[in-house]
Amino acid sequence: MLVFLEINGMGIDCSDEELIDLGLAVASGEMKDENILLWILNHTK
Repeated sequence: MLVFLEINGMGIDCSDEELIDLGLAVASGEMKDENILLWILNHTK
């Protein structure tokens, strides 16, 4: 995800802990698509 966003001129502004939490939530199925999109939009520079 980070590489795709970077290639397309968008960077993510978050801490390592926030990114790890996102990855774990996605991997466990706790985070739905809509919530992932909101997270990306809220952390895009």
